[in-house]
Amino acid sequence: MPEPDYHGDEIIWRKDIRAFFRGISRHWVAFTGIFVAGSLPAYIIYLFGLTSGLSSWVFVVAAVGGLLAASFQVFRDQRRIIDRKDEQMRQLSENLASQKESHARDISIRDQLQTIAGKDKEHVQPIIAVSPPIHASKPPVADGKEARRSEIQKKLNALGDAMERLREQREDVMRAGADQYEASWTGQDHIYQVMVEFAQSKVEECFGKAESERFRSDSTFQDPSPDSKYPNYDRTFMYLRQYEARIEAYMERLSKELRAL
Repeated sequence: MPEPDYHGDEIIWRKDIRAFFRGISRHWVAFTGIFVAGSLPAYIIYLFGLTSGLSSWVFVVAAVGGLLAASFQVFRDQRRIIDRKDEQMRQLSENLASQKESHARDISIRDQLQTIAGKDKEHVQPIIAVSPPIHASKPPVADGKEARRSEIQKKLNALGDAMERLREQREDVMRAGADQYEASWTGQDHIYQVMVEFAQSKVEECFGKAESERFRSDSTFQDPSPDSKYPNYDRTFMYLRQYEARIEAYMERLSKELRAL
């Protein structure tokens, strides 16, 4: 039976407490409003002599009310972040499922065509007379360029979608804050993984599997400082930005080709 890690648990509790009070401090207006609304009437009654004394419990109750109001707003912020990430996960899951279905359908059609072509080849009759060779006319150069422009634009749109998803995730991490992100760290950020895998699927769609594997590799990424106070937060933030830089390089390369046409 493993020994309990009391030191690690204590560190996590400290991070949780810091993250909680940091969230409360962002909603000081709610705390102050409830505190003033609860204590000011009692103070006015005391000031006009309508009561013989002013109990300290009035201020304690007002402070607790303000703390509850600020805590509710912190909870609401977290719920909105979770709802937004759930919606992103749902959209990504639908997109990936649609892509897999389309890919499977393409493979099925290709296999059917290859089967039909094989059967036709088996039934080809020997040719007696040799017909003169027919030279296919080359398509106009303009049509070839237009097709290439359309293909490049399609790739730029796909990469732009991947870039937007990575940027949104990086901004969500920033909004959560280093304290809160570290406090909620469970060994892996599943939303981060989904966003990077979505970007990888777009790179594979544009440049093939080999390039998508080079894109996914983080072996050359810059890591946070070893003495970083928030290593998981810093690593996630830095890796997302470096993935964005790779997407930007792909898009710049395609844009140059598009301008040259």
